[in-house]
Amino acid sequence: MLGDQLLEQHPALTATEAGQDGLRRVLVESQVRTARLPDQRKKMVFLFSAIHHYAVALQEQGYAVDILNE
Repeated sequence: MLGDQLLEQHPALTATEAGQDGLRRVLVESQVRTARLPDQRKKMVFLFSAIHHYAVALQEQGYAVDILNE
């Protein structure tokens, strides 16, 4: 998932049950995007923080989550 898809009731999540499907959810931290938009650095820090908080919330609900740093 990308930072603009951090929805509590995301369709990809609601289509499966937490812990029952054997799937891992991948959240992406794009360092390439950060380098391309240097004037938006503070915005990217908030975005990455939101991704981490979202990952924790999903894990608490029983979803398997990975954060990909590209």
